[in-house]
Amino acid sequence: MGDIMTVPVIVEIIFRFIPSALLVFGFIEINLTAKYNKYIQFIAINTVYLFAGLFGQYMREKYKLEFFDFVLAVALVLIYSIFFHTDAVGYRIFIGTLVYLSLIIFDTITTAVIFVIFPEFSFDIGHLTYPALLFADIDLIIYGILMYFEHCIIKRIHDRKSINKRAVIFMFFPESQVLILCVIMKLIMANTDNATPEIMYFTLICVVICVISDVLCYRGLIQN
Repeated sequence: MGDIMTVPVIVEIIFRFIPSALLVFGFIEINLTAKYNKYIQFIAINTVYLFAGLFGQYMREKYKLEFFDFVLAVALVLIYSIFFHTDAVGYRIFIGTLVYLSLIIFDTITTAVIFVIFPEFSFDIGHLTYPALLFADIDLIIYGILMYFEHCIIKRIHDRKSINKRAVIFMFFPESQVLILCVIMKLIMANTDNATPEIMYFTLICVVICVISDVLCYRGLIQN
C-alpha cells in the first residue's frame, strides 16, 4: 500500500466523513423529537460535524493529538442531542450516548477481526488508502443495519405500556462491559508484541459471552 493508493481528500470526505455523519445524526433524529426545523438543524449539524472531523484529523497529523477528534465528536453528539430536542433530558442523554457507544464497540470489533485476518492491513493516519476506505464503507453499511435494529428495539420498548421506559437504559450495561473489552483490544493492537491471533480471538469470544450473559440477565429481570 504505497502512496499511489492514497485516497484524495475529496474522496475521503464523500465516502467516509459524510456517510458517518449521516448515520450518527440520522439515528438521533429518528429517536428524538426535533426542537427546531428538523431538516435545517440536521443539515447544519452534519456540516459542523464534517468540518470538526477534518479539523480533528489535521490535529492528529500536525500535533499528534490522537484523541482530539474523538472528544470533539462526542461533545457535538451530546450537545446536539440535549439542546436541539424536546424529549426528557435523561432520554436525550441516553440516545446521544448510545449512538457513540455503539459506534465505538462495533468499530473496535470489526477492526480487531480485520487485524487478525489481515495482519498487514494498514489504516494510515491522514488520507486513507483505497483498501482501507473500502473497508470503512463496508463497516458503515453494516453499522447502519445494526443501528436500524437498535432503533427498532428502542421504539418497541418505548411504545409498550407494560414495560417501563427505564428498561431502555439497561442497554447501557452490556455496552459498558463491551466498551471495557474494546479498550483492551485497542491496547493489545497498539502493542504488536502482544497482538497475537490467539489473544484477539479470546478477547472477541469474551465480547460475545458478555453480550449473551447480559441478554439472559435482562430476560431474568423482566420475568421477575
